[in-house]
Amino acid sequence: MRSERTALTHRITDEEESAIVYDSLDSWWYKLQQKKLWIGIGVVVVVAVLAAVVLIVALSAGLSDDDDNDNKHKGTNYYESVTATNIQKHLAKLFATANNLTNNTVNSRSVRNGYNESAAYIIQQLEQVVGKDFCEVSTQDFVVPVYQQLDSPKLVLTAVSGNGSFSPLAYQLGVDFIGMRYGGNGTYNISAGISVVANVGCDPSDYDSVAPNSIALIQRGGNCTFYGKALLAEAKNAAAILFYNQVTTTVITAARVFDSTWVPTDPIIQIPSLGISYSVGNTLRSLSERGPIEVNLVTRSQVTVDPTFNVFCTTKKGDPKNIVMAGAHLDSVPEGPGVNDNGSGSSSVLELAVQMARQGITPHNKVTFAWWGAEELGLIGSRAYVRSIVNTTQEKDIVAYLNFDMLGSPNYVPGIHNGTDTPANVRNGSVVIQGLFEEFFNKVLKKPYELTGMSGGSDYYPFVIYTNIAAGGLATGASALKTMDQRAIFGGFADTQLDTCYHMPCDTLDNIDAVCLQDMARAAAYVLQRLALEKDVRKFVYGA
Repeated sequence: MRSERTALTHRITDEEESAIVYDSLDSWWYKLQQKKLWIGIGVVVVVAVLAAVVLIVALSAGLSDDDDNDNKHKGTNYYESVTATNIQKHLAKLFATANNLTNNTVNSRSVRNGYNESAAYIIQQLEQVVGKDFCEVSTQDFVVPVYQQLDSPKLVLTAVSGNGSFSPLAYQLGVDFIGMRYGGNGTYNISAGISVVANVGCDPSDYDSVAPNSIALIQRGGNCTFYGKALLAEAKNAAAILFYNQVTTTVITAARVFDSTWVPTDPIIQIPSLGISYSVGNTLRSLSERGPIEVNLVTRSQVTVDPTFNVFCTTKKGDPKNIVMAGAHLDSVPEGPGVNDNGSGSSSVLELAVQMARQGITPHNKVTFAWWGAEELGLIGSRAYVRSIVNTTQEKDIVAYLNFDMLGSPNYVPGIHNGTDTPANVRNGSVVIQGLFEEFFNKVLKKPYELTGMSGGSDYYPFVIYTNIAAGGLATGASALKTMDQRAIFGGFADTQLDTCYHMPCDTLDNIDAVCLQDMARAAAYVLQRLALEKDVRKFVYGA
């Protein structure tokens, strides 16, 4: 006997179909022989009976209120109906929204530049192609702080105590220091002394030695955030902040001085903040311990709180107490049009909705397709949604969330999210979802894959951290370098980024591997179909 899982994707074989017909024929022919009717009459009767049976079956299929069995066979071709050709048509439209802006110097689909136009295309497709009879389109408004660096920052050591002949030392942007996002709102030209913050600046007492209007020198690390440290420095009236690396950290990152848990009532850091190397930070600390020094810091940046929104499409049919969600972020970074990141994921989710409607699939469980805003600013859209459903009946009604972020990386490694990385309360369910994706790669696609982490970085994260909703998904890689072992398995180029245009202007239509895109999108369709049609999906995912 087939399990329910197998039955969901089972096709009626030629042998099974023949057996159904001949059982009927044998029965009627036996009766005709018993009555000793003529052969010619028997043939006519058999043909007539067959025609009647076919007509009755066809009519009953069309009129039946319970179309689950027929729906399963419609669903067998669902993943095959999802093609790279159709997804790339959506990608071309999204790319056009980045290029058809009034400010044609901006090639972006970010919150401030092209997101609204991208969302308008998604909504138009949902309403006119997917159809309002299939799903209900809705949006969720929220606000998000948007940071812009208007000019390159400057950092100069201008004076050292006891060295009257000292010549100003200008540090090199990108090598010695970097501007930190959300670090400063306005134009600043500050010349001030250095105040060394004790330890790593996680405790208010670490700031006791900070003089008003000085530049606070704070080492990275500890169990607190840049944002938390900056709030403490502002409370001491520091004029600016220099965050310097740990000795083992060699890369200077433009991290956010901003918590991703931000809500509109939280303050935004006003004073400028720069990230500096360990070498520069350690030098400034050592010099300041010997006597006063002076640093000149110049920044010009802006932080605005802008409105944006998420887009949803929830099927009209299906059990509202067992909802399966499939989502992808729709926005790009300001620096590029985001065709792979994440036009590939958001276009794939759109095509999942299009083909579910076209294939006539009636989900047993409601399906919500989601397009998140402001992911590139800290998963703000998905966090806003999760925040709105926590401890509500809506949270309890959602069985699983599937996330698709970057599905067409040109130097790809097909990645299935590793459910064992999730918290204990959702781990078993997340592993089940992982297993469904593995099932597709192993048994259907018959191609290799790797497991990839779920420790953060995309919109599955708020679901597994703040709710009891299991999650999983797919990704094909961003800035990580492909190893020699991966090259041997997946091809491509070793010691090269999986996406060499990640977060760059060159993330255009040429930055997509179509074969990879189709494989990943079909894997998404396969798993979505399995969960959408599963009769007892909650037991299937959670085992209870």
